Amino acid sequence: MFVIAVFAGIAAVNIVDYDPAGELQDYSEDFFAQLSFGADEALFTGEHVGLVPQLKERTNTSQLKDLWELAWYRWRDDEWQEITDIEPLSPPDVIQFVIELDEEPLDLWEWLEFEEPTPALIFYGGGEALEATIILEIDPARADGIDFESRTQHMDINGLGQVIWRERKEREDREAEFGR
Repeated sequence: MFVIAVFAGIAAVNIVDYDPAGELQDYSEDFFAQLSFGADEALFTGEHVGLVPQLKERTNTSQLKDLWELAWYRWRDDEWQEITDIEPLSPPDVIQFVIELDEEPLDLWEWLEFEEPTPALIFYGGGEALEATIILEIDPARADGIDFESRTQHMDINGLGQVIWRERKEREDREAEFGR
């Protein structure tokens, strides 16, 4: 029985195929939902809501990209206060994120210089936002065999506080145009 169980376990591991593109898609959906939450929270409460880049608590990792997370904060009582009941956005190991303002990537290490929490992305209480682009991409070292279109996802935040997932919008536009 033990030998059969061992062989069944080995067969199961070989059958399960790791899918970085699927993991990117799943994480992108979660990321989009959280960005949409931030936009809605700011609009409905009238408070500014932002994402602050910060270092994660150290785990057993040596890769610098695994150190970052984006934590939710709100502006209340003249200071940025962490929203502790929402998990910070922290990509899985296979995914990297880049935040661009005016088409320039942010250097997240600069955020360590601020003494107080300082958001990189802000949804203002009046329904506006700091315009930005978030790029989620599969780590190039793990992207072998994945077509180019499946390697990255782009989300834009416009000045009106709308979160637009480019790839999803393009697909919806094509479906509407061709009646699918």
